[in-house]
Amino acid sequence: ESICGMFLATASSPEVWQQQGGEFLQRKQYWNARLCFQRAGDDFNERLCNALELEHEADKASVGTLQKAKEMYVRAATMF
Repeated sequence: ESICGMFLATASSPEVWQQQGGEFLQRKQYWNARLCFQRAGDDFNERLCNALELEHEADKASVGTLQKAKEMYVRAATMF
C-alpha cells in the first residue's frame, strides 16, 4: 500500500488530500502525490505528477537506451 494510503486512510476532505499531495510533490514523491491529487479531484496536479513521474523515469532510462529516454521525454512533454 502507498504511503499516501496509509497516512490518510481516514481522510476524506479534498483540502486534506490536496495539502498532502502538495507535500509529496515537494519531496518529489510523484506517485503518492498523484494519488492524493486524484482523491482531491485535482485533475491538473494529477496530470502534472504523471508527467513528472514519466520525466523522472526518462532520466533513469537515459543511462541505458537513449531512444527509450527520448520517447519518454516526448510523452512527458505532451502532458505539460
